[in-house]
Amino acid sequence: MRTTKIGDRDVPINPGPKTVVTFSAGRGGPDESGDWEFWTTVTTAGKLMYTNTARCRSDADPGERFRRMEGLKEYESAWKMSRNADQLRPATIVELESWFNSHCEDARHAGSGEVGGHKFNTVQKDGRYIVELA
Repeated sequence: MRTTKIGDRDVPINPGPKTVVTFSAGRGGPDESGDWEFWTTVTTAGKLMYTNTARCRSDADPGERFRRMEGLKEYESAWKMSRNADQLRPATIVELESWFNSHCEDARHAGSGEVGGHKFNTVQKDGRYIVELA
């Protein structure tokens, strides 16, 4: 199984269909256009499970985005979860929609994509960004 380094851990990357979204731009401008993959760290602590979703450029090392969280105040709780991850896997529809709605400045540039092997379009409905299967 493929792994990536997050903190001092080699975290297994679960195989499966990647979650990919095509953006026309991003909050940082047109340089953020193109395909982005969405990955979720899964951390278990006893009977509890914590997840954290982030994006990286298509075909990049998905652990890289999580590694960049280290030492950044705004990512302190996300880093605490991610550095102890048991696994990394493609994001689900629910996780992707949650990311969109916590990153609205980026989500407004999201277009079509694929999640769990299913094609979708990103739409805004009732003030929220959602995944609408094609």
